[in-house]
Amino acid sequence: DAAGEQLPRFPHLNAVVAQAQLASIKRDTDAFASAIEELKFYIESGDDQAIAWDRRVSLFLVLLQGGEYALARDQLRACFDEMDEAKLRSLTPGVLFRFLSFCETAKIGFQKPELQQLARELLPADLRNRLVPRAN
Repeated sequence: DAAGEQLPRFPHLNAVVAQAQLASIKRDTDAFASAIEELKFYIESGDDQAIAWDRRVSLFLVLLQGGEYALARDQLRACFDEMDEAKLRSLTPGVLFRFLSFCETAKIGFQKPELQQLARELLPADLRNRLVPRAN
């Protein structure tokens, strides 16, 4: 489609994250694997250092999906280091749900519990109800 055809013209880390997401949606495993390899190159080159926080969360989720756990862990650490209320509010409900789902399923608590609570509250009720129950 037109969106997928436009992305390769912009060889930047953010565009490659978008390519990986699109490949995942299309279930194009070859394109997804290619995007993961390209992301690894960008990360090794240090191009991930100055990306916007919402893009870092998306990068984390793509790396996680691609089985690049060490690289994903580094991005997750950076996500937590940079996290604040405004940044949480910048995420789309879908990305926020995937991020929070991973954290809660893996029993990774936010450094600031009030931000974890806010993240849950920002989700629409249907997505919030799909999260794993929190232990009190």
